Amino acid sequence: MGTSVAGYKSSFKSIVSFRTAYLKAVAKSWNDEQFKIGLLEENNNILEWEAFIDLLPNKKPLPWTAKVFVFIPEPLENGFPLNTRWMPGPTAGWFGINDEFVINLPPAPEDPAEYASAIAAYNQMFPTLMGTTDDSDSEGLSEDFVNFSCALLQGISLCWATKGNGGGSSTPDFAEQLELHGLDALTSLVGFVNPWGFNIKFKQAPEEAMWDKENQRWCGLYNEVKLNYPAPPKSVDGFTDDAIKAIALAQYNSDGMQYPFTCP
Repeated sequence: MGTSVAGYKSSFKSIVSFRTAYLKAVAKSWNDEQFKIGLLEENNNILEWEAFIDLLPNKKPLPWTAKVFVFIPEPLENGFPLNTRWMPGPTAGWFGINDEFVINLPPAPEDPAEYASAIAAYNQMFPTLMGTTDDSDSEGLSEDFVNFSCALLQGISLCWATKGNGGGSSTPDFAEQLELHGLDALTSLVGFVNPWGFNIKFKQAPEEAMWDKENQRWCGLYNEVKLNYPAPPKSVDGFTDDAIKAIALAQYNSDGMQYPFTCP
């Protein structure tokens, strides 16, 4: 299933592959403690983790530049848990904080004459939040993802145009506004409304991110996805533990904010 949006092919092929593999990974982690430790290891980009790649269709890596991490959030100071957990009684299903997309804002090229070329190259590299590798098609996730990328492009261009402007300026540094106010700043600029059940944050790209003027391409630039690990469900009277795991996993797989990259 796909649509043509702003010249890009919007296909669900990669996202379905990811969803399938991630569901397998969650199921395996509930029964294999060593696999769970690896899945949750700090700074483990699961898209490059061999154990996760083995769960993908044909064991073929996805054509994304994004880095995907799975984590368990720390509880609040009062002890209230934030991790994703199955609570079929009070919540009618899964409960926990949203997953996160972190947009690494690309640095402005040293030569302002390169701004337009750099924006065009960014658009090619990031037709969606996930980014694409050089040898892949511009394959998106949905029209919403592509539309967000269009809005983000406007935001990045304004970041470069207002770089270094003070807070008292009529056009303050927009990168600072994005880092401080998040998606609200982008919404105020282009009217984009977040249609998804995950949070979007912005930060400066790592130091290795740079514009390669000679080759007209971005280097070391990627976005991050942080997935809140769903804890194994607790026992329920009248059901075996294995049966409850199957029921909980099936519900986790249903469309909703609890599952990666789904829309409300």
